[in-house]
Formats: sequence, structure tokens, C-alpha cells
Amino acid sequence: MNKFGVAITALAAVFIAVAADEGPQPLASVRWHVRAAASPATAGTLTASWNDGRARITVDVPAIADDDPLTGATAHFRYFIADSVAWQGDITLAYTDARPAVSIVIKADGGGAVAELGAEACSKTFDIVYDLEDPGAADAAVQGAELIRNDMTVRRRPAPQFSRFADVDSLIAAVRTSADPAEGCWRYLDRDMRPEKAVPGGFYTLATVADGNGGYEIVYLGGATQNAGAWQPLRLKGRLVPSGFAGNYDLAWQAADGRGCPPESYAVVDAYTGTLTLYFPLLGASMRFRKLR
Repeated sequence: MNKFGVAITALAAVFIAVAADEGPQPLASVRWHVRAAASPATAGTLTASWNDGRARITVDVPAIADDDPLTGATAHFRYFIADSVAWQGDITLAYTDARPAVSIVIKADGGGAVAELGAEACSKTFDIVYDLEDPGAADAAVQGAELIRNDMTVRRRPAPQFSRFADVDSLIAAVRTSADPAEGCWRYLDRDMRPEKAVPGGFYTLATVADGNGGYEIVYLGGATQNAGAWQPLRLKGRLVPSGFAGNYDLAWQAADGRGCPPESYAVVDAYTGTLTLYFPLLGASMRFRKLR
């Protein structure tokens, strides 16, 4: 193992050690780039593995001598899930850089994961599986080539925050006797969104509770269908921050995977109709909730 592979494995091992005491440490996103320089006359292989080896990609690193000026060089790749080949094929590479090399780039976030393969430009992109809930260790290895890049950038999900109430019953009792129309329990009513841009993480039941600073905590009570195991009752789903207009609030909201909502999001509490509407303009999406009496 070269020094780069050792470094990234050691970093990932920290995640595993923490997980042993506190459970898996979910990630919001990963971007990982490994790159191997071709040798003059001998073909090599570059391998990237992740999730404690539960998935990996291998790709040929053609020798510089095999790069035809007209047709380029052919490299075979294979994508494994456990010990089974989930996808394989050939890509055509052209060595135009001063130091010919082949890259594997892994990108993963709440919307999915992809792998990109290529030399100086991306020659192949395909969907992969990357477990962000239990990321485990990642590692890179080479044979017959030199590993010249192995860097990973990860973004952690924010630690869950919970309501100050001891249990759901005490929270419900407090908001149902409140004279504040913005406090209450709310159940999913409907949505207006395009599936290619946004999908609901569940058919939520929520509570809004005054935070003592003019705003409100949005407390999750139930209904998650995506990443449901991470959403225990009383976890904060978001916040309503006064915007200066009656019934209108700036919205902080956590998606099912823990990511924050896009900027410019806002919410409207309509006391007359008994609805809470969440607006996400940059996603062209909205969700409505009806107040439970």
C-alpha cells in the first residue's frame, strides 16, 4: 500500500471507531478522486473500494505505448457490489496530458451516487451505490502504475436536535391549549412539485412550537418514508423565522437525508384555513399541511 492509500484508510478508520461507540456516522456527501499515472510500457490497474469493501471499481491503466495517436487506448472497467460484477465495459482514452494518467471520481449525496472514469476528460459515467448512512472505510490501490492522487472531501450531516419536551404527549398537550395560531399539530395535506426536482421524504405529522424568540420550532412527530430510521419523534425538522410580515416566515428545513433546504425557502401560516404551507421556490415545490384540532 502506498502512503496515499494508508492515509485515507486511516481517516476512514476513525469513522468506524466513532461508530462503535455512537452508532454509524452518516455523511451528507462525498467527493473522491483517485488517479494513477501510466507507465511507459506496462499496463496497470487502478482500484477504488468503499463502504468497507462492499463496493469497488477497477479500471485498466493502459501503457503509454498503447495509446494510438488516432484511436487512443482501450481500458476495461468493472464495478463490483460485494463479489458480483454489477456493471462492466470498455472506455476509450486519449493521453494528452504531460503526465498520462487515468482517474476514478466518485460523487455521492442524498440524490444518489455516480462514478466517472477517464484520462484527461470523463469518458464514462454510471450510477453506483454508496452507503452514506454507514460509510465505513475507503481505499485505493494500484498495480503496474503509480497512484498520484487520492483525495476525498466529505460533508457531515448536522447532529440531530430535539425538542425540549420530554415526550410527544406533553408537546401535544401544550400546543393544543395554545392561543397562538402558529402553534399546533399539522398533518400532510398535499403537494405541488415536479418529481425530477423534488419528492417528499414522507407524509409527515409535525408540530410547531414557539421558541421564545419570536419564531417556532418545527418538530417531527411521524410519517417519514425515506431514511425513516433517522427520524425519531421530537427531532427538529426545521424552524420558522419571522420575516416581518404577518403569517409569513423564513423557512429552515431538513430534508429526509439531513440536508438543509435551498435558500429563499419560506412558510405561510393561514389561521383562517388552518393550513401551513412550505415553499421551496428554487425547487419549484411546495407542501401543505392541515391543522389538527
